[in-house]
Amino acid sequence: ARAPDPLDSMAKAPNPVPAPRWNEAGPARGFCVRTCDGFYFPVQAYRSASSGDMCRAFCPAGAVRVYGSSNIDYAVARDGSRYADLDKAYLYRKRTVAGCTCNGRNQFGLAHIAIGSDPTLRPGDVVAGRNELLAFTGRNGGTDFTPAASYPGFPPAYRAQLSSMQVSRSVRDEPLTTSSLGRQGTADNSALHNGPPAR
Repeated sequence: ARAPDPLDSMAKAPNPVPAPRWNEAGPARGFCVRTCDGFYFPVQAYRSASSGDMCRAFCPAGAVRVYGSSNIDYAVARDGSRYADLDKAYLYRKRTVAGCTCNGRNQFGLAHIAIGSDPTLRPGDVVAGRNELLAFTGRNGGTDFTPAASYPGFPPAYRAQLSSMQVSRSVRDEPLTTSSLGRQGTADNSALHNGPPAR
């Protein structure tokens, strides 16, 4: 028996869904597919980047195509072709294809996007800086981040909690980047991403 695919839970909607609406830039949500082996990951459009832009940003070293749907089995490209009919659909589950990569280094890693140009960031998102946690303030001519402990959008108790946290040494040695598979900033700070917890 094959090991379960970790992306299956994200890729399998309970029922087939209608064909996605496509605009010039692509679907609002869908899958970025690496055509050399059928490897896929979810992508979505943002105000400053289409789903196609996000697909190419995270997989610049491979030939990619965007398929729209919330279920990979029914995902459809702009020309009406289905992912399931792709000659290399699901091939990555069976074998490794030499030279088939998104980041130019390995089969499953994605490229990183410089944190300052990450279109997924929203004001109040927290990332690990070199020496402290930083809050994203919004695009403002290079002053996009401020120390999280002094970000005015957070309640005082949350600012105090953030100021007591330390950035690990491994984070200090890396450039500020993001990846689409759960790493925001240079550390896994999913509990911090999107600001303080709801009360």
